[in-house]
Amino acid sequence: MSFDDTPPNLIAPLRILLAEDNESNQAFLIYFLQGTGHLPALARDGREVLARLAHDRFDLILMDIQMPGLDGLEATRRIRAGLVPGTPPDIPIIALTAYAMLGDRERFLAAGMDGYVAKPVDLAELTAEMARVLRARTAPPAASPADVPAGGPAVDLPSLLSECAHSRALVAQLITAFIDEARERLAELDQAGDDQAQLIRIAHSLANSAGALRARPLLAAARRLEQAATSGHGDLKDLTRHLAIQVHAALDFAAAWLA
Repeated sequence: MSFDDTPPNLIAPLRILLAEDNESNQAFLIYFLQGTGHLPALARDGREVLARLAHDRFDLILMDIQMPGLDGLEATRRIRAGLVPGTPPDIPIIALTAYAMLGDRERFLAAGMDGYVAKPVDLAELTAEMARVLRARTAPPAASPADVPAGGPAVDLPSLLSECAHSRALVAQLITAFIDEARERLAELDQAGDDQAQLIRIAHSLANSAGALRARPLLAAARRLEQAATSGHGDLKDLTRHLAIQVHAALDFAAAWLA
């Protein structure tokens, strides 16, 4: 993608910390972020990330995984553990990596990252992932299954279209990404049994995806399972079954919309 084809910025201007040790990638991403209205700052390794966070406020981190010294995964673990004074442990973090391998997404989520973009970075994909992560953070609070109307839509399409500036191409990109991820999470859910750690991870991942897609019934079901598995209270089998039903409903909607 050339810079003439830069996707429209669908996000309010952010203070973004870019953790990247490659000079070419630094120049490319800083140019793009500045061109779409954001205020980027650079860190060249994990230790510099922690130092910048201790002295400046940021809204989001783009975290390279492979960096000299302290890598992106360990820097993320320290942030999530609350070891950086003045920085919220839940600051949004999106992984950037040239090593796209099977299981990477799960490894990054387990380390506490909110999203993932493979290198070479596609600017439209990065924009969509940033928007998805931020929307998931501002999604409405969880509701119980009883709060969701029986005949309610699996996806709030008007809201989704509005959030995507009525770009059907961006909606299609989000829906396609959701289908791939939801199918993977369904397969994992089927194998998880009563493993609470696995259920928490799967439910958290589905909640993020559901928030981005404005799939409110799925978001509610995912959050209820995550909360129950975290607290150890609740019927995990029933909540898992209900979550699977909502995933299937959202997948049916997604397939019909793309058809």
